[in-house]
Amino acid sequence: YQTIYAKHEGAVAAPTAGLHFSKHLLKRLEIKGIDLAELTLHVGLGTFSAVEVEDLSKHKMDSEELIIDALAVAKVNKAKADRRKICAVGTTVMRGLESSVSSAGLLNEFEGWTHKFIFPP
Repeated sequence: YQTIYAKHEGAVAAPTAGLHFSKHLLKRLEIKGIDLAELTLHVGLGTFSAVEVEDLSKHKMDSEELIIDALAVAKVNKAKADRRKICAVGTTVMRGLESSVSSAGLLNEFEGWTHKFIFPP
């Protein structure tokens, strides 16, 4: 199983938040003028690991490969500059964005590994 927009092999599981997206839905978004920006985060086996600590800040997330290219960076930063809404589909995408954002709030190109763990304050 995989999302319809998956392009690169390397993940051990699909990012589940996007599994219900169809070609029809993506076309409807395009018709409404909603731009899409893509990133690659190869979901690893660690995604299935249980959190075994009470203090979530002490949980160690396994590293996963992340690629955010110049086109995605340009689209997201332009949308931000134009004060448009940005919607990340799921925690996999959110982890990618949070792993490559600058202190000024701009997205940067990224090719490497992230171990970002998102949890409530």
